[in-house]
Amino acid sequence: MGVRFLFATLQSFFAIILLQMRTTLKAFHYGHLSFQLRQGHRYPLPRYAWLRQIVLDSGLFFPQYVIAGQPVTDDVLLWGHSAEYIAKTQACNFTPAEIRFLNLPNHPSVFHRARAIVGSTLAAGHTALSDGISFVLGGGTHHAHRTYGSGFCVFNDVACAARQLLVDGKIQRVAVFDCDVHQGDGTATILAAEKAAFTCSIHAAANFPFVKAASDLDIALPTGTLDAHYLTAVQTAFEQTMATHPELLFYVAGADPFVGDRLGKLAVSAAALAQRDRYVLEACRRNELPVVVLLGGGYAQPLRTVVDLNMQTIQIGCALHTSTQLQRTI
Repeated sequence: MGVRFLFATLQSFFAIILLQMRTTLKAFHYGHLSFQLRQGHRYPLPRYAWLRQIVLDSGLFFPQYVIAGQPVTDDVLLWGHSAEYIAKTQACNFTPAEIRFLNLPNHPSVFHRARAIVGSTLAAGHTALSDGISFVLGGGTHHAHRTYGSGFCVFNDVACAARQLLVDGKIQRVAVFDCDVHQGDGTATILAAEKAAFTCSIHAAANFPFVKAASDLDIALPTGTLDAHYLTAVQTAFEQTMATHPELLFYVAGADPFVGDRLGKLAVSAAALAQRDRYVLEACRRNELPVVVLLGGGYAQPLRTVVDLNMQTIQIGCALHTSTQLQRTI
């Protein structure tokens, strides 16, 4: 009886600890916002609402901590974009050629949602500084440049959030570690003159954008890159990123390097993507570096494949956070 009582007591103790730790985890989303797309469009719009629901169902977060990102005002967007471009989005005043380059509809709902993406990432940045880690259920709109949108990206959420946090004095140095399969060209150009920011992009050389920008560190991988080469590149790039001593990391954990991705051109397995995430997030935990985990692109079919890869990333981040908190509690 005594042993059973002790075992039950320990079970209750650890259950309370895990329950308390779960409350510290926050994920920011914009899955409740949508717009109309033509049939067959490649932008995976249903992914964001679906991912939000699966995260809620997973039990990893309390429902009140799966938080809708709030649309930001112009003063935040101005850290990444020109006033003229912001006004153009307000008026939906785009030429057909500009809309083809953006590859999203010329509609107010698209631009309202884009403001909420920036709001999600900025809120996640503040949260990571207090909690150690935070999640954006999407984000990483890294093709948006100062004066134009591109490749499904209206506003550059990471660039705007990073510059806002720097200007507010929340951090002195920031790094962007972008593992989306497409180069983070907009992030590179917007943050090029920001001495307190370091941008790193690991991407497929032969993929969009076909005219690359210059990040502080670019690793362009050949078509068909397999797991071992990919993971070596990640480790090499991350070591160089950490050498800049950031106080906050924006980690774009794209699912599109996956071998089955329609727009990827690499051949990385789901297991290797898990190794990538575990390596990066474990290093952040070990170095006590706050990290915002963004999910970037993913275009595999069926769409559930992308959602599963995203959940794999989130689960790894949650598990590492939980183990850290458990060690500190005990």
